[in-house]
Amino acid sequence: MVLVGPVVDLTREDYRALQEDGVVILGPRPWDKIPAYLQHADVLLVPHVVNDFTESLDPIKLYEYRAVRRPVVATPVAGFRDGNDPLLTVVDADGFATAVARALVPVAGVPRTGPTVHDPTMTEMPIPVWRDQAALMRAVIERIAPPASTPR
Repeated sequence: MVLVGPVVDLTREDYRALQEDGVVILGPRPWDKIPAYLQHADVLLVPHVVNDFTESLDPIKLYEYRAVRRPVVATPVAGFRDGNDPLLTVVDADGFATAVARALVPVAGVPRTGPTVHDPTMTEMPIPVWRDQAALMRAVIERIAPPASTPR
């Protein structure tokens, strides 16, 4: 397993234990280099705890992962649990390790050469663009903002 990005909530002992178990912790990388790491992964993981904070997120990671067309195993956090992409497996914490092992079986021993072939007949949610996300936010603000006073 390779972890890319900041690791902020591990003790030194946890960090050492991960390394001893073979986990490679690369740490933060420039945002424009992340797709290079993602496209070479066999399976992408989202082992987030489901809590109020993760429920409030619109995970950019979801869009990045979908764009590289790799299998994804995620806990049922916002964004991921409602996905209908056949490359996405959503499972609770107890079943996470088993789901990851299952996702790796089809690729074990077979090197990846490029993105998984896109099946145009599958149903998938469109990947949002910033213009659409801004329109959604504007609609929310307009719905909750007090009416403007009219000049007399």
